[in-house]
Amino acid sequence: MKRMSESVQVQNILTDTVNGEHLFDEELVDLPKGALLYEINGPLFFGAARQFQETITNTNQEPKIIIIRMRYVPMIDATGYQSLKEIITTYKLKGIHVILSGISETLRSDFEKNELFLILDEEFVVKDISKAIELAKKCLLKF
Repeated sequence: MKRMSESVQVQNILTDTVNGEHLFDEELVDLPKGALLYEINGPLFFGAARQFQETITNTNQEPKIIIIRMRYVPMIDATGYQSLKEIITTYKLKGIHVILSGISETLRSDFEKNELFLILDEEFVVKDISKAIELAKKCLLKF
């Protein structure tokens, strides 16, 4: 379990680097000011859920939008869903929109079963990063 929880990575795409270079530079060009992009790589369960929650909630920035990219998340357990719900609820109370990107059909189906759509409108759960960035830009125009 310890090894599995350490295998998940949660990265703030704007501040985390690999070999001194930002990840996904080609996509950052379109990321609007006021939006933060995080990427989760690996299954979101038990120990990983805690790391995920701490990483995302301990940002010193005050974004208007948080995009959580989950294209490499194959599964989420009950603890992962609880963490995800708590993060979304916390940000909603602060007036910050959360957009989930890279959601597979399997995860979307699990979102319904785990009642995630009761706290996050389905329009904020999109298939790819380009749709997430488009949605972020539209939301920022309303601020």
